Amino acid sequence: ALPGPCGSRSSAPWGKCMIIDFQNLFRPTYEARSAAAWGVSLVSMTGIALSSDISTSAFLWMGAGSAGMLLWRGSQAKRIWDFKANLAGKPFTFLKAEVVRKNIPKFGDNLWLGWGFRWEPSHTQQATEIMKRDLAAVYPPKWFLKARGLKGSQLDPKNAKGLQWIHGLAEESDMLMPLSAMQGHTAVLATTGAIKTTLYSLLVYQLALRGYTIVILDPKGDHDLKEIARNAGTLSGRPEKVLTFHPAFPSESVRIDTLKNWDRETQVASRISSLIPSDGDESFRSFVWMQVNHVAQAQIYTGTRPSWSSLLDSIQNLNGAQKLLEKALRKFFTLNVSLWESQVAPLVSKYNKPGERKSSDMDGASAELRAYVEFFETAVPEREQPRQIKGLISTVRSNREWFAKMMVLLLPLLTKLTAGELEGLLSPDYDDIDDPRPIFDTKKIVEGGYIFYAGLDSLSDPEVGSAIAAAILSDLQAVAGERYNYDKNVKEKPRVIVLLDEWGDLMCEPVIQELNKGRGAGLDFIACGQTFSDLADKLGSEVKAKRMIGNFNNLIAGATQDADTQELIAEKIGETFIKKVSRSHGRNSKTEDHGIEFGGSVSETVSEEATELFPITLMSKLPDLHYMAVWNRGTVIKGRIPKLVL
Repeated sequence: ALPGPCGSRSSAPWGKCMIIDFQNLFRPTYEARSAAAWGVSLVSMTGIALSSDISTSAFLWMGAGSAGMLLWRGSQAKRIWDFKANLAGKPFTFLKAEVVRKNIPKFGDNLWLGWGFRWEPSHTQQATEIMKRDLAAVYPPKWFLKARGLKGSQLDPKNAKGLQWIHGLAEESDMLMPLSAMQGHTAVLATTGAIKTTLYSLLVYQLALRGYTIVILDPKGDHDLKEIARNAGTLSGRPEKVLTFHPAFPSESVRIDTLKNWDRETQVASRISSLIPSDGDESFRSFVWMQVNHVAQAQIYTGTRPSWSSLLDSIQNLNGAQKLLEKALRKFFTLNVSLWESQVAPLVSKYNKPGERKSSDMDGASAELRAYVEFFETAVPEREQPRQIKGLISTVRSNREWFAKMMVLLLPLLTKLTAGELEGLLSPDYDDIDDPRPIFDTKKIVEGGYIFYAGLDSLSDPEVGSAIAAAILSDLQAVAGERYNYDKNVKEKPRVIVLLDEWGDLMCEPVIQELNKGRGAGLDFIACGQTFSDLADKLGSEVKAKRMIGNFNNLIAGATQDADTQELIAEKIGETFIKKVSRSHGRNSKTEDHGIEFGGSVSETVSEEATELFPITLMSKLPDLHYMAVWNRGTVIKGRIPKLVL
């Protein structure tokens, strides 16, 4: 701790004495001069005692007094020197990952987030006073720093990146974030190159060591983040648990079935419709949900696995839906109607006549399908007609042009997820024995404790990257719902960490639902972004973005230049009160009173002023790998992290 009120090491609230003492920390260290004088006194008395017949008792009393004053003044000088040396900051630190691994038992049920200290109102007062001064008055001279044994950037803090003195306001110690706090979800905000990638490395490595399932969605496909996932698996002894996905490198990717997990047939339609952007008119979404539900249920009835590819084939135009309906009717007749082919044959002949073909309400349908539908509706009692087939019949009877207009919101999404190599990656063929790439889904990833990295290649194709992320997150949402509903032991199982890099590319309806309800299913989110505006743009309004931010109980913020982001961070950190000293003096002259021609006045006023607990203008001046954090809803931390190396 730094010197507290009246020279103590307390962190008690600031009073008048603390303000004066703090201001005096930037003056010359008079205590050192006093200590030197008492040292000279002690040496002089020792010399006199040795060279004269002075009384031993007198020497002991005077020597003890001089030694006591030397120690007292020396300790005061040391505290001031320590404070000034601390203001030079800390050097950029490299740390071997093995050191973190060995200390995991020591950390207990906590994540280690480097070194730092709890930011208190006393630090706000100190920072406010320092901000009034030029840096030349804040940082000690170079000779002093050399004498203290400092090296590198610490010898020239004025020209270092960021303000080094921010981290020097207190002695640092290990910063431990409770794992239980992670269940409240964590937001990470920082400008490019400030802290995010290094923080990912520190977090992912520790979570992997604890056996957590980790899902990393990276819009850019950052090679560093991919290596972080691989290294975490290797160093935690689970290299076989690392899975990678990247549309630009399909041969190196696993295949992932993002429509596999559902426990009710309607969930397929609900999941897909949730991925369609809303324009405020929910009638389109409702229509899409109904049509997708009809197709999906018919596919399930016929034994076809719903996939992005099969849904596109059936929905892209009515021809696909007609083929699916014909297949479903054949299966129904085979299972439930004896000699159905002979009974349908006359109807087929009838519809092969040109006149009959024009009178049908199923534009473009084959004679066989028309005959099947008529036979189904006339020969099969209504109570025995499967709803899967009845729903698809209503779809097939839609006007072709009207159907195309109503499905205009869905088709782009399905096309994005089935274009080129993506068809094989996201709609895997389980029967293709020639494809060696393993097939996974999010349930298998979660239950297997895998470390799954998905590079989405959004830099090359942002639309497709966002669609892939939404597909993976929607499948994860279904798995979370299943765990919440049916897994009674979910609280005893390792939690699932979902790391979202660049939230401006990844935020979608499944994320909102998982943030709101995922805690009970064992899902913890770490969502990262550069600015608050990125989130507002993605969600369409600042109100929605602030509501989203409200789901994050924890915040880790590195250096950021954006004013709106700084304001958001200030709101999370909160406010405090600082002492403010106002001094005034005046003089006057008067002629009416003889003998009292001049007068003067001096006054000093101490008042309290509300301000941010952490001066928000300092957020843009944090050095790289330094952060301000809020966790457990109230613990405010100033910290720094190391660069992990193998």
